[in-house]
Amino acid sequence: MRRNPILIRMLLVAPIIQLVLFGYATTTDVKNVPIVICDESHSPEGRTLTDKIHVSPYFLLRGHVSDPREIKPLLDSGRAQIGVHLPPDFARTIRRGEPGAVGLYVDGSDSMSATVAAGYMVGLFEHYGSQISLQRMRRAGPATSLPTVEAVPRVWYNADLRSVNFMVPGVFGLIIMIITTTWTSQSIVRERELGTMEQLMVTPVRPIEIMLGKSLPYAVAALIDAGVIVLLARFWFGVPLRGSIPLLFGLATIFILTALGMGLLISTISRTQQQALLASFAIMMPSVLLSGFMFPIANMPWIIQQITWLIPFRYFLEIVRGIFLRGVGLEVIWPQALTLLIFGACLFTIGALSFRKRLQ
Repeated sequence: MRRNPILIRMLLVAPIIQLVLFGYATTTDVKNVPIVICDESHSPEGRTLTDKIHVSPYFLLRGHVSDPREIKPLLDSGRAQIGVHLPPDFARTIRRGEPGAVGLYVDGSDSMSATVAAGYMVGLFEHYGSQISLQRMRRAGPATSLPTVEAVPRVWYNADLRSVNFMVPGVFGLIIMIITTTWTSQSIVRERELGTMEQLMVTPVRPIEIMLGKSLPYAVAALIDAGVIVLLARFWFGVPLRGSIPLLFGLATIFILTALGMGLLISTISRTQQQALLASFAIMMPSVLLSGFMFPIANMPWIIQQITWLIPFRYFLEIVRGIFLRGVGLEVIWPQALTLLIFGACLFTIGALSFRKRLQ
């Protein structure tokens, strides 16, 4: 590693860049959604609703149109993602005490952001309607007031519902897996391609010593990167770390052994660095998609949910998010920790035996 300064920079600098990019890019928050409004009511009620949309941080008012048929071309061109149509009788129906119908046109090309943005807009409409009802009851007097039931939501562990708090702990485990699995397999296969592995085999060095010499440096590099990621997550992104740091790094070490075992296995089945890279990609892509890193496991089909039990990254992801956000200890996450330990022991043992057999 000391003789390869480019590799050292990639091991220590690339994870920081990856964390920053993932932390800012992988977000489910929706802000500044472009919106266009067609107000055919030309009423104070319509202008009040338009002002509420304009001052909302979730929407970016792109302009007004006079004909509702002009909304579709704006959605087609991408200049707007949501179109709001206030019909001519909007104010009259509200003044009669009836629900005012509002047309809501949403570009569903990006289904996730469209669903969230439409939910924000519906919530804004409901808040506006409740304000009108409250004002009417106050003007009519207390005798006409009706009892109401008010729900006061309380969000635990992530009170601001920041997606970065959900994503960054996952990136913590993802970068550890990339470093240990990919670079371990790459370094061993590279030695074989250059012919230096055969030179090592004729020396008095034992196979177990070669294996440790080729894997442990990447484990140390992964732990260093893990420390840097924790600092960035805490002080750059503001992600809370409510649990035990020694517990986090202790269980991260177990996950590193699991990833090293996968790297050793890949090195035994690969003859070139390209093959090792493709094999690493084939392992990590399912790990990312099926671990709950981005998509909830509960939303997956039943058969896919059963497959996720075979992915070690799933258990480490639950551990990391539990320690970061909920501040839980080993008394809560011991089933995931025990399962990860079994995976780590099995994979590292199989990888070590396969690597030793390949050398012999």
